[in-house]
Amino acid sequence: MKVVMTVLARDEDDIIEANLAYHLRHGVDFIIATDNASRDGTRAILQRYADAGVVRLIDEPGDDHSQHRWVTRMARLAATEHGADWVIHNDADQFWWPEQGSLKDVLAAVPPEYGVVRAAKCNFVARREVDDSAFFADALCFREVLPESRAGTTSTGRPVATAIAHRAVPEVTVAQGNHSVDGVGLPALPTWAAVTIWHFPERGYARFETKILNVGPAYERNRELPPSASKHFRHFYERYQAGALPDEYAALAWSDEELQAGLQEGRLVVDRRLQEMLGRWRAASDDDRYTFGRPQTSPLETVEPPTDLVRSVERTIARHEVEKIRKEARKEVRAARNEARELAARVAALEGSKQAPEAFSGRVRRTVRRYLRWRRPHST
Repeated sequence: MKVVMTVLARDEDDIIEANLAYHLRHGVDFIIATDNASRDGTRAILQRYADAGVVRLIDEPGDDHSQHRWVTRMARLAATEHGADWVIHNDADQFWWPEQGSLKDVLAAVPPEYGVVRAAKCNFVARREVDDSAFFADALCFREVLPESRAGTTSTGRPVATAIAHRAVPEVTVAQGNHSVDGVGLPALPTWAAVTIWHFPERGYARFETKILNVGPAYERNRELPPSASKHFRHFYERYQAGALPDEYAALAWSDEELQAGLQEGRLVVDRRLQEMLGRWRAASDDDRYTFGRPQTSPLETVEPPTDLVRSVERTIARHEVEKIRKEARKEVRAARNEARELAARVAALEGSKQAPEAFSGRVRRTVRRYLRWRRPHST
């Protein structure tokens, strides 16, 4: 089983090496990376991993942030030229964290009738009292809490976002934002808690401003995407043009007092697992770079997922099916109640009509009562 990851990066040299090293140690066999005209050290880092034989590097000079096109290109290459069984679509600031085993174990547990896995993003929040030069994993250790259902909003009030992995197929098309995919030919697995994406979107004001200046104007130049695409980037760029971007970042970032309150209220938890993992790798590296190692298993080997993962995915599917039945039942009950109200209104109108004989109206009334008594026990 071979797992290929795609990543699109631009000016992400504070986090891109940690991203590559982490995923190559957690079940990814190969990475296809697109560098979109980076001006910092991002491309040099990607080139070093390409020289080591674990990354295919594509240079994309486009300036309209056609992410869907660039990621679709990588997804198709993964299927046609790199022998992928599964493709994970990632950003430089996202870490796919399996709760058990490796990413390969998680994907191997997916039943064959499903072709797409959606993972929920869990944000590590920005901090005001942290210097921009601090290493991201050392500075950002407060994360929000996801609802058990992986739907709705997080503990900090943000909508739960997802990204996808899918079975490799040559004619796949990935949507802007990596939130959905077409052409796989199999349905998506219900959002599963076996893997969560740890997301570090705001890593200091300087990085935040760079990202807005890279992406905001690019979206304005894009004539293919609707104005609704990435509204938050467009909003932040408008605020930058108005001189108010620092205020926007201040509203996103948490003070030390707010962090403590968030911990006490259960809206945040301290999570240092990634920080400790990356710290061990850095300490073990002679040149202060991350050691990625080689995949421990051959991509051609069959992966037997842990039994707990298989049971977990079965429970997830079962809960999803039960919820579907409940929704359909609620829909039927609402329709029956509306029907009963309409019928009662018609009876009332008949009773008030001089054209309806008294015996007839009484018979209709008794029939309606029996109908309502029959429906009542079936309500939920």
